[in-house]
Amino acid sequence: MGPGGEILALAATAAAFGAGHTAANPAHYLPFAAIAKSRGWGVGRALALAAVCGAGHVLSSALVGGIGVALGAGIGSVEAAEEIRESAMRWLFLAFALAYFAAEVRASFAGRICLCCRGAAGRAENKGAEGAPAGFSDRANFWTLFLIFTLGPCEILAPLVMVPASEGDWAGVASVAAAFSVSTVATMLAMTAAVMFGLGFVKGGGEFFQKWGRALSGGVVLACAVLLFF
Repeated sequence: MGPGGEILALAATAAAFGAGHTAANPAHYLPFAAIAKSRGWGVGRALALAAVCGAGHVLSSALVGGIGVALGAGIGSVEAAEEIRESAMRWLFLAFALAYFAAEVRASFAGRICLCCRGAAGRAENKGAEGAPAGFSDRANFWTLFLIFTLGPCEILAPLVMVPASEGDWAGVASVAAAFSVSTVATMLAMTAAVMFGLGFVKGGGEFFQKWGRALSGGVVLACAVLLFF
């Protein structure tokens, strides 16, 4: 197999790993679907958030790998740097998830009280509804998730790009990184869309989701954060 064939095979492997590791890790898509569902966003808005976070996720890893290669660092040094980023990302994601869960549970309880008041006292509940906790703002959700995903490394990418980099094949490095990045982001979007469409078919429990949907979304985000430690 010639150099071109080797790079093509490596790029295909990178794309397969990108899709596989993304689909196997719910933290890559469930938070977007959960937040979007609880806030009444459309699929397009959820996918836009996933796309921006996914781009930050893969580009930051490509940048770290590129700097490592340019400085002559070996695979061990690059992987050590990625492990530090991964540890920081896990704790940052957990801190965000805990705060988000607490805020959404509080908002759900406030919303439930307002719904009860609405049924019992007519217009008297409007004051209470206006004072109900709003939880995290859309802007806070965006910037926090973007920071978390940008800080989070793609551990599989570093060893893949090191193969052509060791031979000075920069076109090969770009090809492998692009294949992995496109596959990862595309899988994030596909999985987010699939979950969103799946939730759209859930007809039962309308009143339950109206009361507790935000608390459930907070629970999903928290579960994803906890799973990253395992």
